[in-house]
Amino acid sequence: MGELEYARGRDFVALRTQGPVLVISTFGRDAPYARLALSTDDHEAAASRLRQTAAESAPQKIES
Repeated sequence: MGELEYARGRDFVALRTQGPVLVISTFGRDAPYARLALSTDDHEAAASRLRQTAAESAPQKIES
């Protein structure tokens, strides 16, 4: 677990020696990491939860 720094930025990784890994690309200048790499037992379910959370916390367009 830790950070990987390189010329174009840095990544955060939390990995086990075996099993699937979920890699998430981040966007925006304020993002502290270019990518997150996380070990997970079920990468598809984890990705689905992250997408749902991102959609729920995205700014909503309010019309009058």
